[in-house]
Amino acid sequence: MSKRNHQVQTPGETPSTAPDGDQVETQAPDTETPAAPAADKAPAPAEKPAEPPKAAAKKPAERPDYAKMRAADINPDAITAPVLSLDGWVIPTPKPATKA
Repeated sequence: MSKRNHQVQTPGETPSTAPDGDQVETQAPDTETPAAPAADKAPAPAEKPAEPPKAAAKKPAERPDYAKMRAADINPDAITAPVLSLDGWVIPTPKPATKA
């Protein structure tokens, strides 16, 4: 049984030679793909603006891990919702009602 050697030429490369020195004939594509010229005009990924997007530029604030804290260490004025601590629930202080 003989082993097959597949000689494949990609566009833009020079034809390769077969192991016995003969030129390998390649077939040119019948039609050009319309996507090829559009791919040449597309900007390279390295050409992105140096300025990061606004969403990525803002780092989220570090939130304390209330589940590992004692209730006395949590400021009820600083929280907006009830949180569960090691000692139990800590309820935020009520905000004064404003009349419109």
